[in-house]
Amino acid sequence: MAVLLSGVVENIIEASQGFNIPGRFVLPAPDGVDIGFTYANGTFTDLRVPVVITPEEARAALPQITPRQLRLALLSIGIHEADVDMKLVNDPAGMVEWKYATYFKRSHPLVDGLGALFSITAEQTDSLWAWAAAL
Repeated sequence: MAVLLSGVVENIIEASQGFNIPGRFVLPAPDGVDIGFTYANGTFTDLRVPVVITPEEARAALPQITPRQLRLALLSIGIHEADVDMKLVNDPAGMVEWKYATYFKRSHPLVDGLGALFSITAEQTDSLWAWAAAL
């Protein structure tokens, strides 16, 4: 059953025919009808606007991860801690970040910098990051 307020589905519920909610219109909803659909002249219509975010916005929303999670993620693709140490040998600030950070943010420049050094695309890094966050 669809619960409508001002012609917009505000909830989908399991209820018997004749169920009533004061101040709302309750009627059977065909399969596929969801919250946010509109109802007029006996027809449900999906007028919801899909949320579109940019890759940069999606990247910024990724959670921070621990050094353990990052190292395990890198190990899962064949990159060892010593490999990163070698890539950062001429970058003292990067080495300090790599060795002593208590967490890593996806947006930190070191992350994309290491990705480039290991020929890992931003999209691949995003996927690996999301996987690591679940470890």
